[in-house]
Amino acid sequence: MTAPEWAGRVRFGDTWAGYVGPAGDQNAHAHAAVQITLALEGSVTLASDSGELAGSESAAEPVDPERRERLIRLGLTPIAP
Repeated sequence: MTAPEWAGRVRFGDTWAGYVGPAGDQNAHAHAAVQITLALEGSVTLASDSGELAGSESAAEPVDPERRERLIRLGLTPIAP
């Protein structure tokens, strides 16, 4: 199964940015700000550089600033093996 493409909508406010849409494959990365990943259906699964999984049963997963992670599953769609 191939990952979906990033093909959604990006919105910006004075103190926030948001993306709504399918998530595609990506490498582990970090953000300067807190990130909250939400699944509109299903769950969110993130993996750290060490392979540790987080949020496998959650519809939302907060990510601390500077924490390296990559998205494994968003909603009902697996992103990467």
